[in-house]
Parts: sequence; C-alpha cells; structure tokens
Amino acid sequence: MITLDAQMQSLRKQVRQATRYRNLNEHIRKAEATLFLIRWTDASEEMAKTQRLLEEAERAVGEMTMFTTQASKVQVEVASGLPQRRQAEAGAVAALQRLSLARESLAEEESRLEVARQE
Repeated sequence: MITLDAQMQSLRKQVRQATRYRNLNEHIRKAEATLFLIRWTDASEEMAKTQRLLEEAERAVGEMTMFTTQASKVQVEVASGLPQRRQAEAGAVAALQRLSLARESLAEEESRLEVARQE
C-alpha cells in the first residue's frame, strides 16, 4: 500500500507539473504571438511611413526634373542669342574706343587752340 500511495503522490505531482508546464507553455505562446503581432504592426507602420516618404521624394524629383527641363530651355534660348550679343558688345567696344580717341584728339586740339589763342 505504501508503494501505491507513493506512486499516487508521485503521479499527482507529475500531473501538477505537467499542468503547470502546459499552462506556462500556453502563456509563452500567447506572449510570443503578441510580440510577433506588435513587431508586425510596427513593421507595417514603418513600411507605410517609408512608402509616404518615397512618394514625396518621387514628387520632389519630378518637380526638380521639370525645373531642370525649363532651365535647360531658357539656357538654350539665351545661348542662341549670345553670338549676336557678343558681336554687339564688340561693336560697342570699338565705338567706345573710337569715341575715346576722338575725345583725346579734341582735347589736344582744344589745348593747341588755347595755346594759339593765348599767343
């Protein structure tokens, strides 16, 4: 009888341990499932945020591309008129030089006339 009682107590103890183990195992699985859900939710939110940032960046790139295209068109237009402007500048420089020489000549003539007048 003692051995049966000892075996019964041992079996009851094993049943309690098995039940406790099963309960702990169930709590662990629930905790892991909760943790995975939290991680998945965080990852989904991060992915949505990153997607929004990507869309904003793509919009900005589109706008910058448009501005670059417009600037290139303006540059081509300005560059096409550049030879004429350079030619006009060269003509203006030549005219300025002629006028400067004429002014110097007139200043010398004025000086000679002044000298002649004083004599």
